[in-house]
Amino acid sequence: MHAHNASVFLPTYLSQPWLPAAAKARLLEWKARHDLVLYASRRAPALRIDDVRNYAAREKTAATANPWPGIIARATALDDDGHAVKFVRACMNGERVCAEFQDHEQLGFVVRGDMWIRIAHMCTRRSPLSHVSAADAAQAWTRSKRRACSGLGASASTRRGRSTGRDARTKRGALACLPSMYGHM
Repeated sequence: MHAHNASVFLPTYLSQPWLPAAAKARLLEWKARHDLVLYASRRAPALRIDDVRNYAAREKTAATANPWPGIIARATALDDDGHAVKFVRACMNGERVCAEFQDHEQLGFVVRGDMWIRIAHMCTRRSPLSHVSAADAAQAWTRSKRRACSGLGASASTRRGRSTGRDARTKRGALACLPSMYGHM
């Protein structure tokens, strides 16, 4: 989840004219390496892309309507410390940045079409969010195996039913950039 959320910064770094192409390639390569090591170190369950492809959101949006405002509203209403909002922001960014690659599944781009929206829906359907910290124990994954976004968690304060001021600030900060990412919102 943290690797996914950090991905929103890559387009900015990669668009800097002063950064040489070799440095951009190295930055992208090391971000990918970091993400893979982070995923493996958490002993996370296998990614199941068919779960995303087959997911049917409870909320129905007209084919011409923009589903993101409703997803954002649900994410901000969750009793968590801002992780869900940041995750939705990263899904929006993923949809925008990866759009030109969605016809290249053979190259590893398996998330395409409305799958970014489905992933965001899946994450906003999990409330209250329970925390899986580094997946140290097998029972942590057993408890969460039905959750679509394993690892998306709440802070200790929200797990105890208390939301903190920091949680609200985190949500506001994550939301501040959403309109600029999607000009049509």
